[in-house]
Amino acid sequence: MVHTGIGYDVHRLVEGRPLWLGGVEIEH
Repeated sequence: MVHTGIGYDVHRLVEGRPLWLGGVEIEH
């Protein structure tokens, strides 16, 4: 599980797409 400083769960996002959280790109 990956949590950002704002406590947002990456698992709640759609997997398989590049996600930008706080300017950080997270690829699943």
